[in-house]
Amino acid sequence: MIREQLTEASKQYDAQQTIWVNQLEASHLTRERYESYANQIDKRTMIREQLQREEEEGVQLRHHKQMIEEKLKNQERPDLHEMEMKVKEVAECSEQASKQLITAQDALSRHRHVISEWNTLREQTAQEEQKLETIKLIADTGKGINPQKMTFETYVQTAFFDQILHAANIHLDQMTSGQFRLERKVETAKGNAKSGLELLVFDAYTGQSRRVQNLSGGEGFKASLSLALGLAEVVQ
Repeated sequence: MIREQLTEASKQYDAQQTIWVNQLEASHLTRERYESYANQIDKRTMIREQLQREEEEGVQLRHHKQMIEEKLKNQERPDLHEMEMKVKEVAECSEQASKQLITAQDALSRHRHVISEWNTLREQTAQEEQKLETIKLIADTGKGINPQKMTFETYVQTAFFDQILHAANIHLDQMTSGQFRLERKVETAKGNAKSGLELLVFDAYTGQSRRVQNLSGGEGFKASLSLALGLAEVVQ
């Protein structure tokens, strides 16, 4: 059944094709000219549709223009020359500000570099000051600026002096039957006076110490002799 329908449709197509060819011959047209005309008709249809769209857009633009003109009706027309001058002035100010900004940035960079070097120098100076404080402390101690008010030289001398006194007291104890004993004054002197080598004599009878200048002639002779003997022994 389908084959019969297909055959019938093919016959109808051939019949229509024959009619179409006959009409072309009657109109003195060829297939090429017919297709050319058909294409022109299609183009005209497209052009007509495009024109219609453009006309609609034109109507919208005129309406929009009319609205803008209504809004600007009472507005004063701006002075374009004056506006151009202002824009030029603003541009010049902006350029000048940019140059100033570059100069300021360069100055800031230099200042930061100087600050960095200054901080480094300050740290080095603080370290040097700490070293100097240590050196000054040692120097002051050597000069006698200390709680004992004793110079380094006196400190060394006291070490030998104590050895001499120890040797001298052995002889003085025998000479005075144990009454006197030579001592080095260890109390700090008053004021700015240096201390460490002042000599005292301890009296076992009174239980007090006194200056060697307060001894009698015989007692002073014995003290001096014992010191001389002690010095000789320590030096040897």
